Amino acid sequence: MLEVIGHKALGILSDYILSKFKNFVIDKWSSYRVNVFLNTLCKELIVSSSNVLENDVKKMIDEIINDDIKSEILFESYRKVFMSASKNIGPRVIAILTSKIISENRIATQYEEQMFLVSESLIDLELKELGNFLNENLYSYDNNKGIVYIEIDKEQVDLNREYEIQILDLTEFYGVWAVKAKNLGIICDTLKESVSRYYEDSERHIDEDGTIKTFTWNIRVNTTFKEFGELIKKSSYD
Repeated sequence: MLEVIGHKALGILSDYILSKFKNFVIDKWSSYRVNVFLNTLCKELIVSSSNVLENDVKKMIDEIINDDIKSEILFESYRKVFMSASKNIGPRVIAILTSKIISENRIATQYEEQMFLVSESLIDLELKELGNFLNENLYSYDNNKGIVYIEIDKEQVDLNREYEIQILDLTEFYGVWAVKAKNLGIICDTLKESVSRYYEDSERHIDEDGTIKTFTWNIRVNTTFKEFGELIKKSSYD
């Protein structure tokens, strides 16, 4: 009897928790993200259009909803936002990119797809840190420059002696955001090796010939993502 009552009570409690979880966790925070997305999207669509009257804006939105391609783009963006790790910055970046793509009547580029993926995968703080990195290191480059290498560490070893080279820890250098950005294809860490010879020189107290090997760790990034840094900065407000 007690076991039956226990199972019944457990079932009631589970239903109660599920109801509360849906209403006060899932609905609350997914709705919050979607509202941030839609507010930003509307602002961007108005800015991108010369029509600023309310009826004109409504007509523009109706045209988007009734267009199969544009409405599908809108749905895909909504899907990304609904479960995004970011509360504010990610949904705003996704909205800005979505508005641009819809206004230009095209599909997303490879780089924009990567921006979408990162925007829904990183939390706000990680997006801020990624944006700071991109803005600090790419500000002087043209967007079409291509691949650039950013030196982050260097070490020299004498090959006449034993040495050990540690694997680069991106989390230690930058934070968790860097590992996520690497996994999502925004950045890539590389290792460059070079050698130089030295020779016996009694005056300099060098007893034998030898070789110095230099290890240089770099972050490789495409300057196309300069735009991403700017979008993150634009979207980083309370």
